[in-house]
Amino acid sequence: MKKQAIFITMLSAMLLASCNVAKPVKSSQSAGESGVPEVSSSLIPASSIPGSVDMDKDNQPENDIHSELQWQYLCDEWGSIKTYVPKTNASGKNPGNLSSPRGLILPFDDVDDGDTYYIEISKEANFEHSKIVTSTEKSYAYKTAEIGTTYYYRAANSEEGLATATVKNKAAAMVAPRNMEIGGVVNFRDAGGWKSSLVENGYVKQGLYYRCGEFNHTNAVNSKNITAEGKAIVKELGIKVDIDMRDSYIVNNLKGKSPASSDDWEIEVYGASIPSGTESTRFSGFADVYKGIFEKIANADEAPIALHCANGADRTGIVSFFLLALLGVSEEDCGRDYSFTRFAGERDVDHTVEFDGWMSAAKALEGETLADKMFNHLLSKNIKADTLETIREKFVPGYHRAA
Repeated sequence: MKKQAIFITMLSAMLLASCNVAKPVKSSQSAGESGVPEVSSSLIPASSIPGSVDMDKDNQPENDIHSELQWQYLCDEWGSIKTYVPKTNASGKNPGNLSSPRGLILPFDDVDDGDTYYIEISKEANFEHSKIVTSTEKSYAYKTAEIGTTYYYRAANSEEGLATATVKNKAAAMVAPRNMEIGGVVNFRDAGGWKSSLVENGYVKQGLYYRCGEFNHTNAVNSKNITAEGKAIVKELGIKVDIDMRDSYIVNNLKGKSPASSDDWEIEVYGASIPSGTESTRFSGFADVYKGIFEKIANADEAPIALHCANGADRTGIVSFFLLALLGVSEEDCGRDYSFTRFAGERDVDHTVEFDGWMSAAKALEGETLADKMFNHLLSKNIKADTLETIREKFVPGYHRAA
């Protein structure tokens, strides 16, 4: 069975005794002085990894965020995706969108019975930055949780009752990918959480680069657009740049406004069009497009990114492969990230069609490791070494470029 590290942090009795009880925050996410939501990751430093656990299909951890089907795939060989998501189901139909997670389940059985329960959730024990949600059940499935991160929560029958409610905590298992549920958008997930070979016990930081399907659908089969609830989550995640890789005529029709923008949160559209039907040249060509994308990625700590094409499959897939390989993510995990798109149900994603070709081309490049090879490949796209090193420093905690 594949080994994958899991972060688990626990709240000590001393911390519980010393933390202050905060008044509930009524906004979906409280903001700092700049008005920008807090998006910094609370991942434990790599030196704190307590060990690894077996990935067992029959024993999914209760704190894992993935659906049961997704968990079973993650426990198997990365190339086995068709076993779990066939092109058609038993009725001969496409299985549909299966990309949403189960979420981090936050139970509160001790609360008195009621019709509606209020739950306050935070990454901080004092609830300085928090969000309040509701549930009709005595648990809440948090479907945008960061993996490897401890969440503090409290529940009550009324919003006013939260201030005196019992504080609980739960850590999401560190099992990538961090896939999320965003209303009206399929295949939404964070590039963070994968292991990195650039430093000992390294991981890619979450909250900087997201990959997904389109925010406004452009074909007759998929008529949905991002919902108001989806836009609120995009704001909560702090996404500031929408990198749109669809054909230029689609991007131009947006007139500079991202469909994910809301009245109080404007998102920049950055057109990075790679035309349909150019699959055979995407690894070796489009230098100017990739140069622009990676310059945006280098600033993702200040302006987090959501990158997409139509379904978030091949065009999105190759940029994500370039990025993950640059960050020291293994061939297996790069392949697993690529193949996970098949859960979206909108494309018959098969790694043998494109990903294997990209990997074969990457292996033929100069360099000792996949990360070295990709660094050299991106240099050939006229991307500056400083830009690539900056990305590594911002995405992999503990990494420092050579003097």
